[in-house]
Amino acid sequence: MPTVLAPSRVHPGAVRALARRAQRVDGVAPLDEQTLLHLRSGSTAQHRTVHLGRRLIGYAQLRTEGEGTVAELVVDPVHRRRGLATALLRSVREAVDGPLDVWAHGDLPAARELARRSGASPVRRMLVMSAALVPAPAPEPPSDVLLRTFEVGRDEPAWLAVNARAFAQHPEQGRTTLTDLRTLLREPWFDPTGFLLVTSGEELLGSVWTKVHPAGEHGPEPVGEIYVLGVDPGAQGMGLGRLLTDAALAHLAGRGLQRAVLYVEGDNPAALRTYEGAGFTTTGVHVQYRLPAGRVTHRSSAGATMDAMTDAPDLDTELAAYIAERVAPATAVLPVPDAALPPDRFADRELSWLAFNQRVLELAEDPDVPLLERVRFLAIFASNLDEFFMVRVAGLKRRIATGIAVTAASGLSPRHVLEAISEKGHELMTRHAAVFTEQVAPALATEGITLVRWADLGESEQDRLTKYFRRQIFPVLTPLAVDPAHPFPYISGLSLNLAVSVVNPASGKEHFARVKVPPLLPRYLAVDASGKPSVPDQQTAARERGPISFVPIEDVIAQHLYYLFPGMEVQEFHTFRVTRNEDVEVEEDDAENLLKAMEKELLRRRFGPPVRLELAAGTSARVRTLLTRELRMFDDDVYELPAPLDATGLNLIADLDRAELHFPAFIPTTHRHLAEVESANPTDIFAAIRARDILLHHPYDSFS
Repeated sequence: MPTVLAPSRVHPGAVRALARRAQRVDGVAPLDEQTLLHLRSGSTAQHRTVHLGRRLIGYAQLRTEGEGTVAELVVDPVHRRRGLATALLRSVREAVDGPLDVWAHGDLPAARELARRSGASPVRRMLVMSAALVPAPAPEPPSDVLLRTFEVGRDEPAWLAVNARAFAQHPEQGRTTLTDLRTLLREPWFDPTGFLLVTSGEELLGSVWTKVHPAGEHGPEPVGEIYVLGVDPGAQGMGLGRLLTDAALAHLAGRGLQRAVLYVEGDNPAALRTYEGAGFTTTGVHVQYRLPAGRVTHRSSAGATMDAMTDAPDLDTELAAYIAERVAPATAVLPVPDAALPPDRFADRELSWLAFNQRVLELAEDPDVPLLERVRFLAIFASNLDEFFMVRVAGLKRRIATGIAVTAASGLSPRHVLEAISEKGHELMTRHAAVFTEQVAPALATEGITLVRWADLGESEQDRLTKYFRRQIFPVLTPLAVDPAHPFPYISGLSLNLAVSVVNPASGKEHFARVKVPPLLPRYLAVDASGKPSVPDQQTAARERGPISFVPIEDVIAQHLYYLFPGMEVQEFHTFRVTRNEDVEVEEDDAENLLKAMEKELLRRRFGPPVRLELAAGTSARVRTLLTRELRMFDDDVYELPAPLDATGLNLIADLDRAELHFPAFIPTTHRHLAEVESANPTDIFAAIRARDILLHHPYDSFS
């Protein structure tokens, strides 16, 4: 049986993919919102994983909530009935001295059996309720209260205070912190128009927070959820709970949704009456079990072992065949027993390419490699990854979408390969950013080569850059606004862009605009010791003979947005970059006119669908949601990285003429069978190869 590991961190995409596989079979999500948030928040949660080859097949999370400790776990449906759930439960149990609470979502028979065998008892029931949505106007609040939407940056303190009082007895919700709240506000699903508050004057009395689940999470259609509804204890008895419920349902119905769900404690009769009065009925149950202190044991009188343990209900024959065909690894075709063959004996083509690019990154991490060569390897890594997403990932997504993808020799289905690419891609890009910011950039600074942001420059340097902006940059910039008359603009592949939010001070209306950084501009501007900016070239360092700074071009543009939007107030700006499908697909044998087929394909290539979205770290939830919605991208396709984006621009710095920071120049030699000798006749290469075969090794042997 695979070993349970305790990694310091896990890739959120791999865990979410595992949870989706389990949900498709069980009909209920195995991990709750808190567990998913702790995947990305850098919290103190502990993780337990089980892998089969590169594939995540089991996951458990252990975290502290108030005075207690809570765990959740999930096992891949294909790998159940092998004791993995018991092994994961034992691993988290052994990490806790006192009692351990474990959530079982859906109250499935397998969970009840696992609890019985482990000596756990139910201590809490969470009901899932559902209601049909009927279009209706928003309810009219009493004259002394106001129903309004949540304002980010203003309402957080008041909401946290009321939330703490309203959910004082709730183990999770009542302990929500400002960090937790900000994390939720950055979620792609966050919509401020669906976060409603009831106030009296400046006093907050209650709130309701809605969200929308995409199709597939709660059925074939999108589903709305009353995510959190709370009323200040001092304002209870005024009918605000029903007011907020009706307002939430009206909002969700107004978005065209057909059904709403919510979660409520089974021992909260007041809330149950309110929700039942609004048309909700109970459709599911989540149970929290408590394990007493001590090891996980079995109570079976038959001496059941972990391998005999049933982690899930038996699947019917049709469903089992479906899973075996579409999810399970490919079966061996060689006449060798499965036990004699390692499950990961074949490397997947796409994942092996990522392993190659990882080797490039390792060269950038190597302190024995000359410094500017490390910079070069960082740029090569980024360029390689761009091409990988443009061609290999784009092609894989196209094959999945058209239904022509097949399971590879590695045994991984196309969707599993895509999930593994997302997991490894996020890991490598995060590692790449860390190498640059934590290792290479500080080392460059010790050599007098500094990468700075606008705020790091002195006043005189900023003034000179402003003059440079007006002369060289401003004339080639074209901002594009988004409004009813101007739809979301086309974002060209690999272009660097600024997402800008501006407000008209006269009307108070907010506008979104996109500013493209023209590719004809240099990626960085060089600023010498005197503060003079210039376009860097190979001779920059030798010419200046002193410390030199490099400023990202987007920083210079961002600090002068008022030139592009006169009379407007710039609220926020963030850098982003889109990678599109640029794979060329021409069947030479089938194309009657190859030239026309290629022209058509190249035209399509310009407008290929996006496959990756890179965001600068700290991008607001509003901008992230807008971009992912307009570009039709999923969360796994988004890569949030420390700015500056587009590390291919580091080639400008790697080209600096600093011989001591490069590999020694290599001069190829002429092969001895081609070397000139003292003779009146010139060397005849054809005579030489007629006499013998000559093997030349590039770049060591000269070809000239």
